[in-house]
Amino acid sequence: MANPDKLRTDLLNYFATVNATGERTLSVRDFNSQLMSNTFDPVERASLGTVLEALVADGILVQRSPLQYSLTPKGSSAALEAKQALEKSIKRER
Repeated sequence: MANPDKLRTDLLNYFATVNATGERTLSVRDFNSQLMSNTFDPVERASLGTVLEALVADGILVQRSPLQYSLTPKGSSAALEAKQALEKSIKRER
């Protein structure tokens, strides 16, 4: 079973890594790209739709079409916070 909190954090880190903003629309195809396919195991990829729906419900993403999403201002902040937390974690490990 996939850990939705981990998948949510991984997606937020992905948004920050690709410098996603509210002006940029990301499609499900982007999430299923080679990078994401290597990052997420099959169970996590199967849970992607549920996690995307939760991010929309939480006001992190806005759904532009059935397969396209954009970050909201709240989502941009959340992505930046997730990236900063990841960077701190990496520094502590060194």
